[in-house]
Amino acid sequence: MRYEDWKGWSTDGFGGTSTADAAYFDAEIFNRLGLPPAARLLEVGFGNGNFMGHARRLGHSVTGIETNAELQRRAQAAGFDVCGSPAELANGAFDAVVAFDVLEHVPVADTVDFLTAIARSVKSGGYIVLRFPNGDSPFGRAYQYGDSTHVNVIGSIKIGFVASAAGLSVVSVKNPERPRAHLGARRQAGEIVRKIVASGMERALGWTFFGSRLPMAPNMVAVLRKP
Repeated sequence: MRYEDWKGWSTDGFGGTSTADAAYFDAEIFNRLGLPPAARLLEVGFGNGNFMGHARRLGHSVTGIETNAELQRRAQAAGFDVCGSPAELANGAFDAVVAFDVLEHVPVADTVDFLTAIARSVKSGGYIVLRFPNGDSPFGRAYQYGDSTHVNVIGSIKIGFVASAAGLSVVSVKNPERPRAHLGARRQAGEIVRKIVASGMERALGWTFFGSRLPMAPNMVAVLRKP
């Protein structure tokens, strides 16, 4: 079975974005980073094009990197600029780079080189946003080990090390955003309760074992910046 078929990514659905995905991208990227209008963005490992499609609908210019030839073909058919490697990109070409669920596919020995290559394509002061299974949390195991192509486990300490080695600073390491505005009243109330309970667990367990709060969501988001 092809990877894109296993993920349920259809040709017709390429570049489409659900209401929930759009709300997440806005909360995680577009409402947080202070990007300029019509920013130049790069997505590494664009998958089914959900983020690229949303970014383009917001008026941004977005380029994608993908090693999967079928996904490259779909993106090109949808009118996106696509390449197969960071080596094909001009230095300092982008305001920000995003990579959702990518770093866990990069071999451990290649992680620093991977981030260094991405960093070359970002403007000075630009951001790199990475989401990956949370290696610090027991709840990240289902995502980490549910895909046999995952070869790298990343937590807050490791991401700090590899970021520094790639010449990047760490702005934040956190749980993914969980916007509520698009939800109905009952689900919004449920999300508020969930957040209170999860926050209490993170504080209690984090302070007990590490002396500080520990993000424990199944995924982790690292926001890095190029000096």
